[in-house]
Amino acid sequence: MRITLLTVIALVSLSILKPALADEPINIFDVESNHYAQPNQQVLNALKTINGGKLVECGFKLRKAAIASPETIKSYFFVTVKSGKCIGSSAAPMLVIEQIGDDAHVILSGVAMHIEALNQSNNGLKNLKLSGGNAGHAFVEYWAYDGQAYQPKENQP
Repeated sequence: MRITLLTVIALVSLSILKPALADEPINIFDVESNHYAQPNQQVLNALKTINGGKLVECGFKLRKAAIASPETIKSYFFVTVKSGKCIGSSAAPMLVIEQIGDDAHVILSGVAMHIEALNQSNNGLKNLKLSGGNAGHAFVEYWAYDGQAYQPKENQP
C-alpha cells in the first residue's frame, strides 16, 4: 500500500478535528452521527437513571446541543444509543440532558432517529423536532420546553 503525503495530512487533520468537532454545540443529531463526545461524570450519572441503566449498557453517544443562548451557564447534550442491538428499525432512545455545575438530569426522553433544534423557543430553550420511520411509516413530533422539561406540542410550528 502506498501512502502519500496527502493521505498522511488528511489522517492527521481528522485526528485533530474530530475531538474539536465533538465539542462544538450542534443543532441536528441522529443515530448515525459519527462525531461525538465523551460524557463527564455528571452526565454519566444522569444516563444511569434511565431505564435501570440499560442505556449505559448499550453504549451511547452524545454531543453538546445548541438549544440555549451561548451566554447560559448550563450545558445541554443530545444523547442516543451507540450500539445497533439497542436501536429499533425505525427509532432509538433520544434524550436531552441539562447540566448545571455538578448536577445533570434528563429534560427530554423520547424515541426517534433524528433530533433537530428549531428556531422557535419556549422558556429560553429552542423547540425540538424528533423524527424517524421506515417501510412506509414515518413520524414527526414537536417538543417545547416548559421551564422544567420538554413536553410534546400538540400544534406544529
